[in-house]
Amino acid sequence: MSDRQTVDFLASVRLLEGLDEADLAELARVTRRRMVREAFGLRRRLASHLIARLRGQIRTLAVALSGESDDVPSQAAAPVAAALEQCRPPDSKYVRRMASFNDFDPLALWGFLTSGKYVRCPPGQTLVAEGTPSNDYYLTINGAVEKVLLRGDRRIRVGLAGPGMAFGYESLIDGLPSPVTAITRERALLLVIPNNVFDQLFYREDAVSRVFLEAIQRDLLVAVRQALSQWARLRASV
Repeated sequence: MSDRQTVDFLASVRLLEGLDEADLAELARVTRRRMVREAFGLRRRLASHLIARLRGQIRTLAVALSGESDDVPSQAAAPVAAALEQCRPPDSKYVRRMASFNDFDPLALWGFLTSGKYVRCPPGQTLVAEGTPSNDYYLTINGAVEKVLLRGDRRIRVGLAGPGMAFGYESLIDGLPSPVTAITRERALLLVIPNNVFDQLFYREDAVSRVFLEAIQRDLLVAVRQALSQWARLRASV
């Protein structure tokens, strides 16, 4: 609803009879700002709720893999983002053609995509280790990254982050260790956003942050569906 529409609506409210146009306009601006804050807050709460649900699903998968315990086995630490091979940003035309970003405002999307640095990773590169906190948000631009659980010689894929999909952000939102290990399936081009910049994007209330929160919400919905699908396949195989 625009400010003009809000003013017209407020003018029709009987309790507000007698207020002039300037007072109604100011009230409309205050109302709109409050609605914006509440909308951003709702998206952040929804992200936290979906992460909690995702962690529960992954914990159930982990128990099914390892028996009665869901203890995380020790793993080699993932490399810090600074150690990865940096490269130039992708061509903007390529990014605009990505189906995942078709519905986003182009200028706000570009603000999001220029908030970090770009790196290239070889196949088999561990980027996030289960049981350790992630310090960075990763967005796959090209290639694919598998989100897996490793238990002895058993390995189960919980999800896949292909072009336009992100991973590694759960720890940055709820402060808990990563629920999965993220390993590149093939040579991949990634956007890496450090935790301090992530916090700015996650808690600000502007057009860039709106795109960022919408992208996280979409990724989480996909991740929850992927984990549910894997659980159904695992039960069917027993």
